[in-house]
Amino acid sequence: MSHKITIERKAQRRSNVSITRRQVDEIVDRALAASRGKQFRLSTELPDDIVPVLVEGEWHYSVELEFEHIGRGDPAKQFNGVKDAIFKCAGNKGKWSVLGGHNTTGPNLKVFNETDLIAEVTIERGTHFDHLYGLDPQIDIVLASLQTAKDTNYTKRYHAVLHGKPGCGKSDLLGGVKNMVGVDGCIEFDGTQTTAAGAIAAIMDADVVPPLLVIEEIEKVPDQAFMWLLSALDGRAEIRKVTARGSYYRKVPFVCVATVNDIDLFKSRHEGAMASRFSHSIYCPRPNEAILRLILKREIESINGDAAWIEPAIRYCMDVEQNTDPRRVIAVCLTGRNLLLTGKFQSDLTACRNKDD
Repeated sequence: MSHKITIERKAQRRSNVSITRRQVDEIVDRALAASRGKQFRLSTELPDDIVPVLVEGEWHYSVELEFEHIGRGDPAKQFNGVKDAIFKCAGNKGKWSVLGGHNTTGPNLKVFNETDLIAEVTIERGTHFDHLYGLDPQIDIVLASLQTAKDTNYTKRYHAVLHGKPGCGKSDLLGGVKNMVGVDGCIEFDGTQTTAAGAIAAIMDADVVPPLLVIEEIEKVPDQAFMWLLSALDGRAEIRKVTARGSYYRKVPFVCVATVNDIDLFKSRHEGAMASRFSHSIYCPRPNEAILRLILKREIESINGDAAWIEPAIRYCMDVEQNTDPRRVIAVCLTGRNLLLTGKFQSDLTACRNKDD
C-alpha cells in the first residue's frame, strides 16, 4: 500500500540544483526517521534536478513523495506520523510546505537532531503532586533535570535514581511525573518483568521518542537484560538492534528516572557502570509522624471517614509495631476504623502477631 504527499516551495530566485535536492533529501530523511526506517520506504525516484515553474514572477517547486508501507500495524495511522514529521521540518529546510496544509494528528513534536523527533512536553507541577507530602525537594530535582534536558534540546541529560525503603513515596512521585508529561511523553518498564528484547522493541516501535524513561526497581534487573541501557543513558544516547532481518538504530535522548529499594545492590550492578549513569542519587525517607497524619487525613477524607481514627492507628503502628511504612499505617486505619476507637482492633492485631516479628 502506498501513500502520497506533495511538498512545495515558492521563491523569488531560482535555487541552486544541489541545494534544492539536498533540502528534499533532508525532508525525506526526517520522514523515514519518524517511521524508524521499517514502517515505510520511499518509492519515488527523486530527480537530480528538481525543475521549478515560473508563475507570475515566482519560481514554484513541487515534489510528490510516495511512500510504500512495509511494516506492521495500521498504515494510515502510521503515515500520519510521517506527515507530522514532514510538516514539522519542511519549513526549516528552504521554506518548503505541505501542499494543502496539514493538521498534526499525533503528539506535539520537537526536533532534537537532524533527523529525529521527540515528544514535546510541559514541565509544570500543576496539581500532579498535591497528594504527596514531605517530598518537595525530591520533586524539584526530578523536574529540574527534565527542564534542563528540554531547554538544551536534550543535549544535557542528568538521570536520577530515587532510593529508599519501600513505602517512602518513590513510585507515587514517579506517578505524578508520568501524569505531568502524558502518555506520549513517557515509556515505562518494571525491572522485575522486563527483558532486553521487550524493552528494545517497545522503544524502537514507539511512534516518537519519549523524553522520559521510567524504570521501577532497576536494581532487580539481571545485568544482561539492561546492557542496552548503558549506551542509551551515556553520551551516545542511542540503541542499536541487530537481527536476522537487519540492523536498526535509534537516537534516544530521554531522561531516565529509576526507583531503587536496595541502593547497595544497585551500585554493584554492571560493576558500578549502571549507577555511574545516574547523576542524581535522591534519597526518599519514610514519612515522620506529622506527615503520616497528613497522609491518613487524605485517605480518610477519600472515604468520608472519621478523623478520630488517626491517633489510635498511628499509636499502634509506631508504638507497638514500630512501623512507619505508610502502607501499613493506612491499612490499619482504614480497616480498623471505629474498632480502633474501642481498642478492639488493636487487640485483634496483637493477638495475630508473631512474637518473633
